[in-house]
Amino acid sequence: MRARLGWLMVAAFAAGCADAPVEETDDAGLASPCPEGYQVDGDGQCAIPSIGPGQVETPDAPFEEPTIDNSDLETQRAFFLNQEGDGKFTLYVDETKQIGVRAIHADGRPAPGHAVEFTKEEVNAQNPSGAVLSARRATTNEFGVAYINVTGGPQPSFFKLQMAADNTTGLTYQVNVVLRPEGVDPENPMMPPDVEVPPGGPLNEGNCMPTQGTYRITNLYEPGRLIGDGPFQALDTIHRALSSPGELVGDYIRDRIGGIWGSVIRAAVQPVVDYLYRYVVQNYAPDWVQWMLVITEDITGVLTELEIQGTMALGGAVGPECALRGTHRWDTLVFHWRAGCAAGDAQCGRYDVPLNQLGIAASESDFDARLTRNLGPVADMEIGEHNLNLNLAVAVIWFVENVILPQRLNVNGFGELLQLVVPCDAVGQLAADYVGGSIIGFAVAPFVEDACEAGMEALGNYLGGLLTNALRVDSFTMAGQCRLRDTDANQAADRIEDGRWTMGLEGDFTGERIQ
Repeated sequence: MRARLGWLMVAAFAAGCADAPVEETDDAGLASPCPEGYQVDGDGQCAIPSIGPGQVETPDAPFEEPTIDNSDLETQRAFFLNQEGDGKFTLYVDETKQIGVRAIHADGRPAPGHAVEFTKEEVNAQNPSGAVLSARRATTNEFGVAYINVTGGPQPSFFKLQMAADNTTGLTYQVNVVLRPEGVDPENPMMPPDVEVPPGGPLNEGNCMPTQGTYRITNLYEPGRLIGDGPFQALDTIHRALSSPGELVGDYIRDRIGGIWGSVIRAAVQPVVDYLYRYVVQNYAPDWVQWMLVITEDITGVLTELEIQGTMALGGAVGPECALRGTHRWDTLVFHWRAGCAAGDAQCGRYDVPLNQLGIAASESDFDARLTRNLGPVADMEIGEHNLNLNLAVAVIWFVENVILPQRLNVNGFGELLQLVVPCDAVGQLAADYVGGSIIGFAVAPFVEDACEAGMEALGNYLGGLLTNALRVDSFTMAGQCRLRDTDANQAADRIEDGRWTMGLEGDFTGERIQ
C-alpha cells in the first residue's frame, strides 16, 4: 500500500514551499499526474512509497483489539468560568453596564460556543434591588466571553449575579448600586468635589488652562517590557517543536495507543512519522523550517507593538495645583501585522478588535491628574496611576489562530499546521504497511489515523497553551505625562501631544478633543 499524496500537494502549495511538479510521462508516453519517483495507485492518486513491512514483535497472547486513550484531550477540551478581577462591580443608580464572564480552558485558551445562564440573586428579598438584566442566557463568543447588560435599580442596593454553564462550576459576582458622589458639580462632573472653586468659575481660567472635555486617544504601548521573557521563551519552544516535530508528534500519537497488541502499532508510529516528515519536507516543503521561523517572528512582532484606541474625559482644572479628575476608556485593540502590505499603505495590516467583545466588562479607569505648568497655549499634565483590564493572552492566541496562521498557511491552529507535513491519513496508511500481516482482521490504518488526529489536536493545544500561559496578565497599571495645547486660540486645550506612559505599561499616546 502507498500513502496518498493529494492532501500533501495542497499543503505544499499552501505553504509556498514548492513549485508545481512538472508532469511526467509513463512508459507509454501518456502524461502522469505524479512527479518523478511517484506512482499512481488504483484510484488514480499519487502515493508515497511504502517503508513497510518493518520489524515488529507480536505478543505471545490471544489477540485483543488495541485501544486509544484520549483522556489528555478530554482534559484540554474541558472549560471553566473565569473571574477576571475581583468579581465586584459598582453601578450608579439607573446606570447600565455590560457585565460578562469568560469561559476558558485550563491552559488559558478561550472556549467559544458555550451557553451561560445569568441569574440575579436578591440579598434582601424584602427590599428587592430593582436591577434589570437584559437577558438570562448568552453564548460565549470567539474570545470566550458571554455578556449581558445590567441596569442598576432606582435606589442604592446590593445583589449577586450568578453565572452557570453545563459541566463546570458556577461563578458569582457582587454588584453594588450606589448614588453618584455628593458634591459633584453637574456642569463639571469630573471636577474634584473637595477643591474650593475660586471666584471666576470652576475652570479657574486665570491660572489653569481649561481642560474640560473628551479627547480621542491613541495609545501605542510596548507590552514586551512588562510581560518579560516568558512569552518569547515560549515562542522559542514552539519554533523548535514546529521546526523538528518528528519525536514530539510520535510521542503524542504513540502514547495514547494502549493494549497488549497495541504494542505492535506503537512500534510502527515513530519510524513512520520520521519517514513521512522527511519525505514531505524534502519533496514538497524544503523551506518548512524557514516558514516556522517566519510565523514565530510574526507573533513576536504582535507582542512588541500594541495599539489601543479610546477616549479620555477630563474635568476642569481647579485650585492652586490645577487638580482635575479624568476617566480613561479603552474601546478598540489594534493589532499591526503588515505581511503582504504594499509600501506606503498605512491602513493595510490593521486589525481592529472591539474591547466590548474581548473583555468581560467595559475597560475604563478613573484617575487623578494635575497641570504642572501653564504657559500661554501650552500646559503640561501629570496623570496618576490607573489600570487597564485586558486579557492579552486571549487576544494574542485569537489573532494567531484567526489571522496569522490562516493567511500564512490556510490553517487555524498549531495542530493543523503540523498536519501539513505529517498528515494523519498518510500516517495511518504507512503504519498499516509497516505492521504488515502482524495483525490479521484489524483495520490498522483508520485506527492509527484516529489516534493521530487526536494526538495532533492535543499537541496543538499544548503548543498554544505555552503561549497563553506565558501571557497570563489581565491588568496593566500605568501613569504618565503629556502636553496640552490650545491650537485655535479659544482659551481651551484641544490637543494632547507628546504623551508618554512612564510607569507599568509603557508607551506613547496622543489625542484630539472630540467634544
